[in-house]
This record gives sequence, structure tokens and C-alpha cells, in this order.
Amino acid sequence: MKDPRSYVNFRLFAISMASLFLEILIIRWISTEIRIFAYFKNLTLIACFLGLGYGYATSSRYKSMWGTLISFSALILAVRTPFVSEEKQLFRRLTEWLSFEDFFVWASSSQQEEAYIRIAMGLGLLLVMLGIIMWTFVSIGRYLGRLFEESPNRIRAYSINVAGSLVGIWLFALFSFFCAPPAIWLVAGILLLIPALIGSRAQLAGLALAIVVSLLSAYAIPASSPTIMTTGGGEISAVSKPHKTVIWSPYQKLTYKDFALVGQNKDLPEFGMIEVNNTFYLFLFNLSSQYTARFPDLFPKNGNTLAFDYYNIPYHFHSELKDILIVGAGGGNDVAAALRNTEARIDAVEIDPKIFALGKEHHPERPYHSKRVTGIIDDARSHFKKSDNKYDLIIFGLLDSHTLASNYSNVSLDNYVYTYESFLDAKRHLKPGGVVVVSFGFSNWIGQRIAKGLQAAFGFWPITFKCFNPVYRGTGGVVFVTGSQDTLIQRIQSHPALKGYVEKNYVDYHSDVEPTTDDWPYLWVRERKIPTLHMLVLGLLVLVSVTSAGVAFRREQKPDGQFFFLGAAFLLLEVHMISKLMLLFGSTWIVNTFVISGVLIMILGANAYVTRVPVKDLRGYYLALFLSLLFVYALPMHKLFVSNYLVRGVLTGLIFTFPLFFAGVIFAVNFKTCKNAAAALGSNLLGAILGGLSESLSFITGIRALTLVALVFYAIAACYYMTGQKQKESPG
Repeated sequence: MKDPRSYVNFRLFAISMASLFLEILIIRWISTEIRIFAYFKNLTLIACFLGLGYGYATSSRYKSMWGTLISFSALILAVRTPFVSEEKQLFRRLTEWLSFEDFFVWASSSQQEEAYIRIAMGLGLLLVMLGIIMWTFVSIGRYLGRLFEESPNRIRAYSINVAGSLVGIWLFALFSFFCAPPAIWLVAGILLLIPALIGSRAQLAGLALAIVVSLLSAYAIPASSPTIMTTGGGEISAVSKPHKTVIWSPYQKLTYKDFALVGQNKDLPEFGMIEVNNTFYLFLFNLSSQYTARFPDLFPKNGNTLAFDYYNIPYHFHSELKDILIVGAGGGNDVAAALRNTEARIDAVEIDPKIFALGKEHHPERPYHSKRVTGIIDDARSHFKKSDNKYDLIIFGLLDSHTLASNYSNVSLDNYVYTYESFLDAKRHLKPGGVVVVSFGFSNWIGQRIAKGLQAAFGFWPITFKCFNPVYRGTGGVVFVTGSQDTLIQRIQSHPALKGYVEKNYVDYHSDVEPTTDDWPYLWVRERKIPTLHMLVLGLLVLVSVTSAGVAFRREQKPDGQFFFLGAAFLLLEVHMISKLMLLFGSTWIVNTFVISGVLIMILGANAYVTRVPVKDLRGYYLALFLSLLFVYALPMHKLFVSNYLVRGVLTGLIFTFPLFFAGVIFAVNFKTCKNAAAALGSNLLGAILGGLSESLSFITGIRALTLVALVFYAIAACYYMTGQKQKESPG
């Protein structure tokens, strides 16, 4: 006996909500704890879709949710193994085993293994991880597929599925807003599965066991060994104290630690350190004159040691500073230096509110408490577009967080900050005679790329030199100085000590390397090609996907070509839209949430349209889809940078989601009349894997061209539709 219709709809809504909640949870958590996933979240997304697609295609084989309960528990144990210290977690070694020269990643590795052994071990572990993720969603897909088959109204069922997904997104967004830790995510995700487990005491017991595993993973981790960093010429060491603070911001995992310098049996300074996603990010220094005077051996007054410190040196390149902008203000080191060296008014822009809060609470110089400082929580590019202020000095702080800006895109939080167009934005905010200083942890070809972008924007090569803190060795990098050429020449010529320091530490970054642009923002990719790491992973995913599809679609059931390519085009178009809107509104987490929500709402609108308007022929909708995609492709992005934020939001929302309305109508009409709803959804999700894999083409073509790739996929889907129509019309 089938369940009452209302109960079927309730379970469909609840498990759809659980499915998307778990999907976003896994993508974010794994990319935080296992750093290699932070460089392409599409990898985890594809594994989730593969599991769901396989589950939909094999929904007739559904027996229970044990597969999800066991696999999710195994995933939790693999990502963060209880009773094993942080530095000994096995899967974290993936980052060092899969690091290559043509794609820069933050990884601490001796890489003592032979290359082929290292790669084989890395790919083996990666395959295990992808298999666990995939199998977590197989039972969910089978369960949802069965519910679709039980539903008498497919469009209504699909709308309920989309509405549940929408609630799942906003539930996770709510946890992100309140900075809830993973323990709460994991327990909530497991509890959301209860509607599928009611009636089975054994499965409910398995759910309780999964909760225990989650809590152990979150809290049963031994304290790590103290972090020790040698400094001061090897005579002094920086040692972390036992206490640490862990905060999960909307973007990343932040760890704050107190450090003390030890050595020489002397009273030595203390300072703080912030890690991002288990990797060192920044120190919180006290370089005030009162404090450094207490430690004359470390901070000698002769030789301009502190005057040319990494944070102090920008203020030697301009003599009359009244207004300063710092983007990537972080914990406040740049702001503290501005306060020490000038009497200027300072705008400090930082995207992560919790990094800003840690700086406000822990920075020893208390820079964010100054009345001269205005803290702005925003993306740097977004602030450039919103503000009309002019500045004497603009500082790009160390922004290299290597954290992706979205669960659906390979664009990092800071990718759009170092593009040619971003430097042009900064140039427009300069007063006459103004100066721009860009700081970056150096890598030769990345340095060349930044220098080339500044040269293209300002018309001359920037002054480039290495600059490190004289006491805290290893902190610093390369400084790029540009802006008013007359100001820079005058300052260099009138300041012999500065001129000598720059010449002594000069780095030649003249090259013909291609700078990053808003269309090709991949700062970490050495050249226009799919990086070796991505090629290996793509090959692995293709192998797993083809094998899974072959097992799922046996003789009695074939994949639906139209649904397959509709899925491929839709996900690729969604990824493209996210990347573009991050550029228009900033790479903030709330923007990404609104974008995905807008996509789902457009699908609901298309479903409502199909239920009210009889659609007999889809050729006109395919034509409208093609024309709208060509319009999106041809539209210059700068035309959408209208000053009014609300108008910009409405305008871009309509333009970028309009093609999805036609795509939604095409999907809904086909879904309404297809023979097997579960097989159609399975084909669609397996096709989405192709779309996810195709995003890597943007490493070669740029982001804009993804629209044309999506158009090709939709054209292939249209061919399948036309072939099907001819078969229906042919006699016999």
C-alpha cells in the first residue's frame, strides 16, 4: 500500500532539504580540513552528483538508508579521525602528494617519495575519498527516485524537491551566519534524515551511532605539538602556547594562537597568529615604538631596521598622506602601521568579519579601535565599485588565502583582486600624485604576473623588491609600488636610504607573462592550460563516472540523452553565472547563497508556468534559450556596473537567470511526459557531472566562453528532442 500523498510530499521535501544541506556541508568541510579540495570544490560537488545520479538511476534497488548512514560515518572518520592529532591525519597528506609546479598550492611537504609513488598514493587516497562521498548520496538518490515514482504529479513533486533544496541552502546559510562549528552541521545533517528512517529501529540506532561518530570527530582530537618556528638567525624560536581559539567564519576555519619568542634567556615579545584552514595566514605584531624599545637586541634603532619593515615601508613612498585605503586589512597589521606612520584617515576593508573581529580583540596595538579607522566588511572589488572616495595611498594587503569563493566554482576569494581590471579600479580611486602598494608572498611567475598587470594598468613597470620582517623571519614577501610616477621618482631621489634598500633588494619581474583578467582570473595557474593536478583528477572522475553509468544503466534501462545534456548545460551555466556575479557584487558568501537561491526560484517559476500554460512544442523555447545565451555572452560586463546597488542586482538577476527560465520550461515539459522519472533525473545528474568537468576548460578559454560551451550542450539536447519528435510523428 502506497503512502498517503501528503506524507509522500512531506518526505520528498524533507529528504530533498537534507540532500542539499549535506552536499554543501561536505563540500565546505572537506575543503577546509583537506586543503587540496580547497582548490577545486567542483571535485566534491561532482562526487555528490555522481552518487545522486547513480541512486536515481537505480531507485528500483532501494532497500534502506544504511548506505548513507555507514558512508557518511566513514567520511567523518576519514576527514577528521578521532584520537589522532591534527598533524597525523592521513588524508591531509593529499595536498603534498598531489602538488605540482604548474598550479601553486599552499602545502608543507618534504616530498621525499619518488614522484610516481607520491602521485599514485595521492590518487589512491583521493579515489577512496570520492567513493565514500559518492556512496553517501546513492541511498538518498534511490529514496528520492522512489518517491518521484510514487507521486502522481511529477511537476508538483519536482517543485517540492526544488523547494526542499532551497530550504536546505538557507538552513546551512543560517549556520554560517552564526558561525556554527562542524559538530552542529554534522548532527543537523544526520537528524534531517529521520523522515526516511521512521519505522526502522535498526536504522534509527544507526543514526544515533553516526551522531556519536560526529561528536567524537569534532572533539576527540589530541592536542597538537606546539608550533615552533625558528627566527632571529636561528638563535630564537617562536613557540605556540597550549590554548587556541577556533572559529568557523562564513568563509573558512580560523585558528588563533598565542606565541612567545624564546631564547637567549631573555624577556622576549609575545604575539598572536591566525591560521586559515589549518595553514598559517598571518601574525599579529606589536611594532609600536614603546613596545620595541623594550627589546633593543631584537629591534635595533640603527640601520633603519624597523623603518623598512614589511609593514612600515609603504609610507616612505609618499610625503603627504591624508586618506589611505587598505584592502585585505586582515588582523590589522597594515592598519597599525598606517596609524604609526601617518595622521591620515584610514578605510580598512576586510571580507571575513571574523578575521576582523580577531584583529579587533587580539591585535596588541588595537588598530581597529582608533577613531581614524573605518572598518568595512566587504570584498575589495565590491568596495571599489561602491565607493567614490579618493586616496593618497592604496595598499593591497596579503590576500592569498587560497580559499574558494563558492561551493560551485573554482574561483578563489582573492582571484578578482589581482586582475588587470582590479588595478584599474584602484587607479580610479587615487588622488593626483597617489601611490598603490601591493604586497604578496612571492613566487617567481606569480610575481611576474602581478607586475605585468600593474604595468598594463599604470603604463610603467612597478618598483619591485623583497621585503621581510627583520625579527619574525619568513613573514613578508615582495612589495610592488606603482601609481604616480612623478611622486615615486621624487621620493626615491630624495631618500637615499630608501633608494639603497630598494636597489639592494630589487627583484626583476619584467616579463611577457599574461596578466590575470576578470575573464581569466586564475592567479595560481602558471599558463593557459588545464593544470596537471586537474588533468589527473578529471581522468579519475571520468573513469569513475563512466563505470558508474555503465552499472546504473543496464540493458533494460538506457540513459536519456536530452536529460543528460540538459543537466550538463545547466550546471555549467550555473557555475558561469556564479563566477560573473561574484565579480559584480563581490566574492561574499551571502552573494553566493542568493545566486543559488535565485536559480532555484527561477526553476520554481518555470514549473509554475508549465502547470498553467500548455506547451506542445519546445522548439520555440529552445530558440529563445539560444538567443538569450548569445545575449549574455555578447553583453560587456562593464555595462552592468551601474552605481545603484539595488538596480544592479535586479538588472543582472534578470539578465543572467532569464536563460534558466527557458531551460526550466524545457526540463519541466520533458520531465512531465517522460516514461521513467527516476531514470530521467539520474541522466540529468550524471550529465551535470560533464558540466562540472567542463568548467576546467575556463583555465584555457576564460570564464566567458563557458556560455558558448553550455550553448553547445543545449544544442545537443535540442537535437535529441527533435529526433524524439520525428520518431513520434513517423507512422508505425
